[in-house]
Amino acid sequence: MPNLFTTIGFNVRQSVDFIRLMQEATAEGETLNARHGYYVRWSPGAGAELWVLVNTEREVIGCLPHFAGGATMPVRVHRLLPERGRPLQGKLDGWAGPDGDDATSGRFSLLVDLPDFDLVRRRLRPPVAVDLQIAAFANDLSCYRNTHEFCELKKQDPHLAVEAFLPTGMFAGASAEDGGATEAAITGTILAAELRTNPYGQQGFWAVQLQTCGGTVDVVADPLVVSGEPRAGGVAAGTFWLSGRIRGDQGGR
Repeated sequence: MPNLFTTIGFNVRQSVDFIRLMQEATAEGETLNARHGYYVRWSPGAGAELWVLVNTEREVIGCLPHFAGGATMPVRVHRLLPERGRPLQGKLDGWAGPDGDDATSGRFSLLVDLPDFDLVRRRLRPPVAVDLQIAAFANDLSCYRNTHEFCELKKQDPHLAVEAFLPTGMFAGASAEDGGATEAAITGTILAAELRTNPYGQQGFWAVQLQTCGGTVDVVADPLVVSGEPRAGGVAAGTFWLSGRIRGDQGGR
């Protein structure tokens, strides 16, 4: 069954696969010291990344996937939200297409997980404008050959737009403290699409760059959740979990 790890080509189907992958990542990755422990970032190739979270007692407490791509979305960071009891893990709450210096308005709000949260929190002082690279991990991905084909579907659902970003995880009645879930429904024009192979395990996955409302997004997908064929000039739509990293020297390394 597809999961966040198969989305970027890691062959993780059972718990034993996950344990083996964590061991490999911890042994081969780069250590990045943080205030509340450290991260081990492993980048075996094809843009796939794993971020292993290790606390001050040197206990592995988690592992987050990410995809390093070329997409960029201008965002004004409103706040950083640590997970309760897990200071190495947290989210960025902000606005895409911000209105001037206002940290609480723009084209739309968004919430993303930061795999290097404790590093970012050490260096970033909201409110602040940043360029955010968003990796959108597909739960499902529908691809259309062109705008006309997509608009035929739109007749059945007039709320769909060719380029749209709807932060669905923020509408689930979450408290102000946790912000909500880092989930979104996204549609966009396909700028580039490539079926890549993760060098570790030799599993394939789609890497698709989308032009959407507010900027560009790097979409990754397990081939099992893709309908149609992603190709440049087409349109893609789906639902996603969002991981983000800040470009430049404002966030973590």
